[in-house]
Amino acid sequence: MKHKGLILSILLICTLLVCLGCSSNTNIETTSNNSFAIYLVQDDKTIEALSKDINNLKLEDEPIVTDQNILKYEWALHRFTINKDEKLQKLLNDKVYMKVPTDGKPFVVMCDGERIYVGVFWTRLSSVSAPNCPIIISDFSDIDYFQIDYAHNDGDTRNDERVYKALERVDMFK
Repeated sequence: MKHKGLILSILLICTLLVCLGCSSNTNIETTSNNSFAIYLVQDDKTIEALSKDINNLKLEDEPIVTDQNILKYEWALHRFTINKDEKLQKLLNDKVYMKVPTDGKPFVVMCDGERIYVGVFWTRLSSVSAPNCPIIISDFSDIDYFQIDYAHNDGDTRNDERVYKALERVDMFK
């Protein structure tokens, strides 16, 4: 009888540990207060991130850029000018500038807490062909803007209406 109680206790503990281990931070959207934000994808390489469902990507806890850092957004070029305060500059230096591997560093654009599309920070130093998704060249820290380019002409996700409306709402089209 004592043996059965021990086995049940162990099973209960194992079940609890499995349930806790399955939770991840893929639900960042429930805590985001930004109209527009770019989050880095944790752990995944570019090819892995692009092959997964966007809602199953594990994101960094804090966004790399938000509408709070953007001074203006030029919709036709998908170029945004940033206000590099000390915190943002440190974040970009630590995670983006000259830190992008030759196969890129994936990111997710979110608007109003909703994941919109996956893109990749890219380096000109790469001999690998850029993937078919939005890319941000991030080799230099002396520029005050980023431009979200598209390597190919099919399926351009940058023009999503949700992105436009979120940026318009916070008056980014100056």
